[in-house]
Order: sequence, then structure tokens, then C-alpha cells
Amino acid sequence: MSKTYRKLTDLRCWAKRLLVATSGLIFCYSHMARSQVSIIEINPDSSSLAAPNGGSGGRVNRLGSAESSRTVYAGSERGGLFKSNDAGQHWFRIDTHLPTAVWDVKVSPIDPRLVVATSLYDGRVISLAGINVSRDGGATWRHASIDSKPGFCQEENRLEEPSAFGISIDPQNPRIIYVGTNCGLAVSKNAGDTWERINPFQDLGPADYVWAVLAHGGKIIDVCGNGGHRRSLDVGRTWQGPAPRQDLPSGQCSLAVSPDEPYVLFAVSGKTIWESDDGGSNWSTEFVNPSPQGRVPFVATNRLEKNHYNLWFGDINLYRASCVSPTQPKPGGIQRCPVSDQWNGPFASEAGAHDDAGDLLFDSQPDPACALKCVSDSARCRSGASWIGNDRTIECDRYLNDCISKCGRVSCPVLFASDGGVHINQQRDYPWCETPVWKQPEVTPHGLWALTTSVSSEFVYLGTQDNGAFSGQEVKPSSIHWSNTDCCDSYDLIAGPSLVVYTQCCYKDGRLTHLLLRSPGMSASAQVPNYPDGNLIVQEQTPTIARVAGRSYVIVTTGGVFITPDILANPIEWQSVDTQSLPIGPCGIWTSWDHRTKTIYVQGPFCSGSDGDQVWRYPGGAGRGSWEQVQTPIGGGGFGIFGVHPRNSQRLFASILSSSGPSMVSSTNGGSTWRSETALNRLMTSNGVFKYEVTHGMTEFSGLGHYVQPSVVAFSPFTDRIILVGARDSGIFFSMDDGTTWNKITDNSGNSDNPIIPHPKVAAFEQKNNQVHVYLGSQGRGLWRVVFRVEH
Repeated sequence: MSKTYRKLTDLRCWAKRLLVATSGLIFCYSHMARSQVSIIEINPDSSSLAAPNGGSGGRVNRLGSAESSRTVYAGSERGGLFKSNDAGQHWFRIDTHLPTAVWDVKVSPIDPRLVVATSLYDGRVISLAGINVSRDGGATWRHASIDSKPGFCQEENRLEEPSAFGISIDPQNPRIIYVGTNCGLAVSKNAGDTWERINPFQDLGPADYVWAVLAHGGKIIDVCGNGGHRRSLDVGRTWQGPAPRQDLPSGQCSLAVSPDEPYVLFAVSGKTIWESDDGGSNWSTEFVNPSPQGRVPFVATNRLEKNHYNLWFGDINLYRASCVSPTQPKPGGIQRCPVSDQWNGPFASEAGAHDDAGDLLFDSQPDPACALKCVSDSARCRSGASWIGNDRTIECDRYLNDCISKCGRVSCPVLFASDGGVHINQQRDYPWCETPVWKQPEVTPHGLWALTTSVSSEFVYLGTQDNGAFSGQEVKPSSIHWSNTDCCDSYDLIAGPSLVVYTQCCYKDGRLTHLLLRSPGMSASAQVPNYPDGNLIVQEQTPTIARVAGRSYVIVTTGGVFITPDILANPIEWQSVDTQSLPIGPCGIWTSWDHRTKTIYVQGPFCSGSDGDQVWRYPGGAGRGSWEQVQTPIGGGGFGIFGVHPRNSQRLFASILSSSGPSMVSSTNGGSTWRSETALNRLMTSNGVFKYEVTHGMTEFSGLGHYVQPSVVAFSPFTDRIILVGARDSGIFFSMDDGTTWNKITDNSGNSDNPIIPHPKVAAFEQKNNQVHVYLGSQGRGLWRVVFRVEH
């Protein structure tokens, strides 16, 4: 499923020569031309990888649906909000919901058009993140603005950088909605029209993070967060704390409750699962996590027959515990769920889904024993054994419907969210649904994290976070036929006409990350026969391997910088590039050809884009020079993102992180002098719509922390004029005259000409006749193709 955005922009064609490095051809253009720029989403709809952990949706944090509804919603970790109208078989993005880092989504049980979604801070000066409410099934959204008195929040800037997390709708009065935020608990008593804040952890000071909330109906509310657990028995007016030393650990958490006993609670905090049988006064029952990771684990319960229910737990994998309520329920007493080694599962990759669990969505059905009796009684009615009225068929059908409606309900897991997107349970009926068999949807949410991309010959390559490596061939201008060859993390990929070199994680043979070689189209895989010193670096922001020429490659490891003249040799000859004289721990690498001279650039020690790094240059290849530090402009604290033209080692673009804030700069002489890119700096904030520097925005995975806007800079290897720069929140920008003027590809405003593409990270270029194609990888919305057309 592809989506195409197009815009036409009149540009002055300053470049008269276009060097095509791969063919040696030179194209000349007149000084004036009209350039058309098209943006095309080209993500895979599903994964062809039949092995465990196949997936193509990217991480989905939470699922939401009205009970027994075919309309379901999926909150993507970075890609925004998605919707399906056919019970999860086909997904499409809700472009009107502008925040992209969605945490949770819930649908009113009495009004399926009322949808509440929460998200992490979006970088805007006037934020649209936090809480958003739709009253028309996601067509339009209203952002919740919640005022607070000075000093209410633990940090004042949390109000201008809002984030919101778990949602709970009161089951007895669905007009009351509770939402955990980065500044206490938000409450609406009028179905999301207005909101107020409550501080459940008032005994600990100003309002802090509330990660999860559980409304039982009536007056009981449970929350957990950075203050541990609290319970209210009077609709949030007062809050009870736990007994001394029996609290939940503080931090990110998830809550669930027994379907039979409101005082039996379950929680996961960090990597540990807990049970409380007295309303949270004591959390003394601790379960061993069968698959600890602690990324965004969750607990959930679903009702079964009589006094039985299941406790589900998801972390790396998915497990189920069979729990029992006492025949005479009362607080305390025996433990309701068995010890961890008696749990059933795992039910993720072993059952056909992707690991790294996000959420489960349940659908209810009548208690099967009761329903069976209703059917039996209806059959007797039809046979004449029991007959009331003149029309036996109508009366018996009416009896059957009334009987089933009075049966108790059991619920089955029907959808599973994870790092692979969303999977559908093929076991739809109870009790078989308790042992799920998962299947990919026909069209998955398009929420991939692109970590690397490359293009060569007729193949396009995409490496992703946790969804593996893809190889694709164009079948029409807006569509790619994709093949998924590997799981799970593909960090760096360089494709040539006869060889694909890439790094792949995660293995259990003692080396976490492998360096792999494949034929074009990702066939005939082989691991390199030997490695340089150290371990391969898992780095999501900068490349760790670069091609020098032919079959010569250079790589950064924990042991230094190494180059080989032939990566297909056996064994490979790895030469150290004067690592001992390099004063930093390098974690990013680039190469540039300059009149047959090969120059290596490295960056370190952070390579995050938001922490000040050093950059060093090594001209001449291994053994032919020495490392030279690239100096920042006067007052510059360090480099953020960095780029060098692949055919001109003197042409640099970078972001500078100084005490006065971030800024974009460029150099034409290898960093001896720098020019401030004033126009580009304005675009980085969309002329003040976004912050250049964020304090509490989404960092890696679902963490919250500091970052700056610049996220990628890339030069076209086919011309010294086209430069592409991306920002985490504010858009993607380009120059066709070597940085003299800048234009936007998108400013992320979300209209038809400006698609939201969060955190662009990587770019690969391809020359086709009079077109330059850019394959742009985003952390959240996968792969896009940007086409620059130049017409005489």
C-alpha cells in the first residue's frame, strides 16, 4: 500500500555539470530549469519471512477497539496512529493525528466514534502531543489543553513539553476518562471536553510521571508511576499508599485487575511481575520474568468460565498464567496465580508472531457451556417439547437469543502487538484461543524504523530495527516488491552491483552482531570468515562501515578503525588505520574520494546526533598519513550530525552543538573555515513552529530525554549540487545549488503536500537518466523515495 505526495517547485539550476560517477557520463543543463520533486512512500505491506520474528509493521505499543468491533486502532511507537476497519487485516494511517510517538489508544465502550490517543512530546513550541480526542472515528482530533498552577509539576517545562501514557475509561460511567501524564493524572468527566490534573503522589512532592491508570468503575482508581503505586477509593480525592517497604518499584509500569476481585491487582514495573491481593497495600508476591528485557512490558487479564481467568504477560515474549478466584472472594488469602515456571507459553515467535510484546486485544463471546445449553433448549423448543405461542420458530429463536444474551462472557485474545506490528489470532473460539496461532495481516501498519538503506542496479535495500533486512524491486513507480531475508536488527548496508555488505544483529554464538555478505537481491548469504579486533558497534545514528573502492571496505569496531583491500578474501586482511594515535573512541565513519586520494572521516565518542562529538580525518588510506582533527567553528562545543561529500573530501556539512544552542554549518575547505547556514537553521524550526532543542522528547525506543532537531545530512554522489538534510520533528529539506538556497520536501504539517516523516535518518542516491532518486529512511515511517526531475 503506497501513498504518493507531489509538489512542484521552481528552482534556479545553478549546476551546469552533473557527474555520474558510476558511468563517467556528464550531463549538462541550462542555467534555468524547472524541477519537480515527488515524495513516494514505498514500505512493505507484509513480511515474506516465514520463520519466527517475521514482520514489517515496526513496533506497535498499544491496541484499542470498542467491544466486539471490527474497527481497531494501533498506536505505533514512532509512526503515528493506524486504523483497521476489518478486524486488523488491512491497516491505514490516520494522517490527521499529527503526533507520531503514540503510547496508547482507547475507544469508548458506548460510542465507537469517541477515540482517545496519547503520545510523547512532538517538538512543537505549541505542542499537539499528550492527549488527543476524536469524536468522529479519527477523522478529526482535538488536543487537550490542561492548565496547572505554578509548582504543580515536578518540572515546569513538562507543561510546554507534554507527554501522556496509559488511558482508562470508567466502565460504569464511560464519560469519565483517566490518563497518566508526565505531570500527574489527567481526568475528564465530560468525555474529553475538558480536563483537570490530580497528583496521586502528593505525599512525595509535585506531580510526577503516571505511566498507567486503572479505573474499576464506581469510586476505585489505581495508578502506578514514578512514585510507585497508589489507590483511590473516592474517585481521586484522596490516595492510599502501600505499607512500608511493600510498594511497587517506581518507574514505567503496567497494571491489570482480576475480573472477579477489584482488590487483586497485577503489575509489571521494570522487569518484575507482581501480584497484590489486598488492593495494593502489599506487593509481596513476585513472579520471575520468563523473558526479561524491560522495554515496554505489560500485564493484562481476560475472563474465562466461572471463577477462572488468565493473566497475560509480555516482554521479549508472551506468556499466560491460569489463575483462580476463591469461591468465597475476600481480600488477602491465597495467591491467585501460579508461580512463573507453571505459566504457559511462550506465544510470540513460537506461535507465529514477532517477539518484543506490546499489547493484547481481547474480544468477548458467550460462555460456551451456557451457550451450548441455550442451543440444546432451543432445539427442544423446536421439537415441541416446550412451546409457547402460535409461531414455534419465532418463539424458539427469540428464546435462544434471550438465553445467550444472559450467559456469562469469556474473552479471547484476537490481536497481538509487538515490534513486528500487529498479528491476528487464527484460533478465534474459546478455549482454543488460549493457545494462539498468530498470522500477519495482509497490510500491516507502516511504522518501520529504517536504520540503513542502499540501492544498486535494479535492487533497493532496507535495513530496519527488529524487522530485519529487505530487498526490493520496482514493479511500478509507486510500488516495490519486497522480500524479507533476515531478522532482526540490520544496522549498516552497502550494496554494489555484485555484492551486498551489511551488519546484522542479534546472534547467540558469542558475537552479537555479524558482518554478512550477500549476492544482489540478498541471496546466498555468508558471514565473513574473520573479523578485525574488537566487536562490531551497534549504532543507530551513524554508519559504522563504508566502502573505499571496489572490494575495499573500512569499518569501526570497539577495537578501532580497520580497512581491508578485499572483503571477499579468505582470510580477510584487516589493517589498522593508525588506531593508537586516534584520541577518541570512534563510532561513525565516512569515506571520500578526492582525485584518487581516499580520505577517511570518523566521529565519536557518542554518535547520537545530540551530544557533542569530535571528528577526525585520515587522508591517504591506511599507512599513508596521520589523523587530523576537524575543528569546529569558534564557540562550537562539538559535532552533532556530520556529512562529507563522497567525491570531495573538503566539502563538509554538520550540526554544531554549543552552549548557545545547535546550528547547521558547512565548509568548503575541510573545516578550516565554516559558514553558518542561516536559511537552513530557520527551516530546522519551520520558522519557529518547532523547538531546535528539546528537553523531554522521545529518544531511542520509548524513552524521554534531550535531543536536537538535525538528524541526517547526505550529499548526492552524482552531482556536487544536491544536498539533503533532515530534522527529527520539523521536516526534510534540500538544496540543488550546493547550499546556496534551500527548499522543503516536507515540513511535517500533515497536509497533502507535506507528509509527516519523523526522524529521517539515512539516505541513498540513484541516478536514472535526468532524475536523481533519493531513498530516504525514517525512524517511524520506514522508506520513502524522493525524485528530483530536471527538465530543460
